[in-house]
Parts: sequence; structure tokens; C-alpha cells
Amino acid sequence: YTSHDHIIMYHRTIALTHHPPSYHRTYHSVISLAENCEGLVSITLRECPITNSSIMKLALCTRLRYIDLIDCNDVTDSAIVYLAEHCHHLGYVDLPYGK
Repeated sequence: YTSHDHIIMYHRTIALTHHPPSYHRTYHSVISLAENCEGLVSITLRECPITNSSIMKLALCTRLRYIDLIDCNDVTDSAIVYLAEHCHHLGYVDLPYGK
């Protein structure tokens, strides 16, 4: 990740923020997390500029139980369905209003 990324990790829980927002940095940060943190159980991506492909990559984290996508307005239903199909422990998804 870059110096603009802020990652907080505590007991297999990650909160990712970017200032200023950048699709490119967020995409690569989430890909790196998905590929290297297979024991991840919780991730907060609130207000991150995130895409469907990034969310779908998180399906590698099969122990994922919680994901916060509040104000991630570019994520569509198909990415959430894909994630739910592959992360069988997923029990809680915070979605943008109207989703």
C-alpha cells in the first residue's frame, strides 16, 4: 500500500481509508489484502472508492463475517451476491442507503 493508505488491523479486522480518495490505490490495497490476509474476518471500507472487482476479490477471504460498504456507492448487487456465495460465514453487510 502507499503512504496515502491508512490500514488499521486488530484481531483479523481491517479498516481501510484513503485520503484523498483514489480508485487505483483502493483497488490495489484491497487486492493485496485479499491475497495476503486469508484469515480476515472483518473489513471496513466505508467511504472508500471501491469497485465490484475489488469486492469480488475479497471472496478469497472465506472466513469473512462482516463488511462495511457504507458510502461505497459504486458497488452493485452482483458483487454482494458473489461475495455471499463464496464467503459462507458472511453474516453482516453494511450497505449504502438505497441498496
